[in-house]
Amino acid sequence: MRLMGQWPKVARYDDPEAWVRKVALGYVSNRRRKALNGIKAALRHGPGPDVPAPSGDGVDLRRALASLPRPQRAVIVLQDLGLDVAAIARQLDIPEGTVKSRLSRARAALIPLLREDLSDHV
Repeated sequence: MRLMGQWPKVARYDDPEAWVRKVALGYVSNRRRKALNGIKAALRHGPGPDVPAPSGDGVDLRRALASLPRPQRAVIVLQDLGLDVAAIARQLDIPEGTVKSRLSRARAALIPLLREDLSDHV
């Protein structure tokens, strides 16, 4: 597909199919070389640090956040990173009132998703 953009020019070559094969093989060779270099780099650096499995709460929170519309999710995450309403508004280039509205709606949507059923603990 990448080669199709050049086809009007290539079609005038004596053997356009040979050109396509040559370029396609070049792409394959580059991808193979990059993959091998990635493997070599990973082996040089050794195994990564042990990362603990995500907690049940973390999984629940990620799932709940993913259910939010992107604009609401953005303001919640930026606030969690420590930004105030004014900073979030500047970051997203939206009015402060919009930030407050999105935060309010996001919190309202998250509450039922994250509330534990108290009957499970009785």
